[in-house]
Amino acid sequence: MDIMTPSYLFSVISMFLMGYNTRYLAITKIVRNRFNGNNCNLESRELEILKTFRKRLDYIKKLQIYAILSMLVSTIAIFFNLFNWRGDSLFFILSLVFFMVSLIYSLMEIKLSTNYYEEV
Repeated sequence: MDIMTPSYLFSVISMFLMGYNTRYLAITKIVRNRFNGNNCNLESRELEILKTFRKRLDYIKKLQIYAILSMLVSTIAIFFNLFNWRGDSLFFILSLVFFMVSLIYSLMEIKLSTNYYEEV
């Protein structure tokens, strides 16, 4: 495996992490502005919306974790490749698996967000 192969993931994952962080910050801003920390006087519809936002934030946290794990394992693959140690391909495959899990959580969060806007 060429050393550049796992390196390609860095730019891709970095761009995704920027998007994930932007999405996370936008949702937290909406929650803060809309609910102002006052959970005790919310109507049932507002509670549903808050639960949906919390679930979306949970998905975003998980996809960020898996994206970072993907980058970390990709770094290990590069390290193994530099020293011609065995297992660099295995680590690269593992980093791709983590990245796919991150994308699956992203897809779930997008689906949840579009369901919310279809209901409103």
